Amino acid sequence: MQGAAVCKRDLCDDRCFIEVFVDCPVEVCQQRDPKGMYRKAREGVIKEFTGISAPYEPPENPETHLHTDKLAVDECVNLILRYLAGRGFVELQRDAAQRAYERLTGPPFGSHGVSGKTRPSLRTGLFRNRR
Repeated sequence: MQGAAVCKRDLCDDRCFIEVFVDCPVEVCQQRDPKGMYRKAREGVIKEFTGISAPYEPPENPETHLHTDKLAVDECVNLILRYLAGRGFVELQRDAAQRAYERLTGPPFGSHGVSGKTRPSLRTGLFRNRR
């Protein structure tokens, strides 16, 4: 573990600090950069810019890892909500959570004609606490 994450984890138990790794390649960040900060960093106008002129160390063991170059904002939100629900921080409506789950993982196996196999539903313990 590194830096600030180590300090936060040392100050509290596992339930009060949740590290979310919002992962996006530098190239994609540059494309999304409306203020041109990455361009300025590459030109040397901005010094010590993380990922360009200053090192970046990804977290070693985040609770949640979001690949924002591959997932839409609502998919990232759903993943965080599922994590929080699984830890008992929030309660999700089963139908909405099930739809989000199926959108991320695909339709249940039964809808593909594979008899006897179904994808686990949220109701069957997908969110069971791991205490």
